[in-house]
Amino acid sequence: MLPNTGRLAGCTVFITGASRGIGKAIALKAAKDGANIVIAAKTAQPHPKLLGTIYTAAEEIEAVGGKALPCIVDVRDEQQISAAVEKAIKKFGGHPLQPDFFLDEYPEAVSKKVESTGAVPEFKEEKLQLQPKPRSGAVEETFRIVKDSLSDDVVKATQAIYLFELSGEDGGTWFLDLKSKGGNVGYGEPSDQADVVMSMTTDDFVKMFSGKLKPTMAFMSGKLKIKGNMALAIKLEKLMNQMNARL
Repeated sequence: MLPNTGRLAGCTVFITGASRGIGKAIALKAAKDGANIVIAAKTAQPHPKLLGTIYTAAEEIEAVGGKALPCIVDVRDEQQISAAVEKAIKKFGGHPLQPDFFLDEYPEAVSKKVESTGAVPEFKEEKLQLQPKPRSGAVEETFRIVKDSLSDDVVKATQAIYLFELSGEDGGTWFLDLKSKGGNVGYGEPSDQADVVMSMTTDDFVKMFSGKLKPTMAFMSGKLKIKGNMALAIKLEKLMNQMNARL
């Protein structure tokens, strides 16, 4: 196990399956390193054969000096997921969420990821490498429709810059600027630093903006990776709902 470095201090870690087993072990390790822990699991009542509930796990986390938020969450229930995320933001503030998914189902992969985690999720100062102009396709068409949907009211209500790192056919780096007057979209990096960075495949991106893939479910299933301000990421989801009819 890596020594505690304090580099997770102030970071909120959303862990499913954290009431027992490897999920709880990871939660305790992250708590000792200064992270706020969201315990997202189904076990609210004691199991006759398996020890641990979300509440006993929270007590253990707080006993080692951490901060915990126990939430009853079935990852198949989108409303429970959304409610847990909102509770986390309310309790811990607008800190980035660094989630670990389905810990009980993929213990080896998660263990390797946690052992290799060193930095708090934040934006790197170095610029991304310039990329060739993307081919026309579904992604470019999606951003065209998004641009046509922008207005001063949308910008005023959002006040955020989003960066999309898309992989796959017609992938690349795109931005959605909802801070500048009238708003703007484009290929490459925005003129100012992004508040939220979203990474996903081009197929999932198009599905998400057209309403075929719920952002919350994409996030919780690992299809969507988010760095930055989670509250602003949720604002984008509301904007997507308004544009679904046009996509």
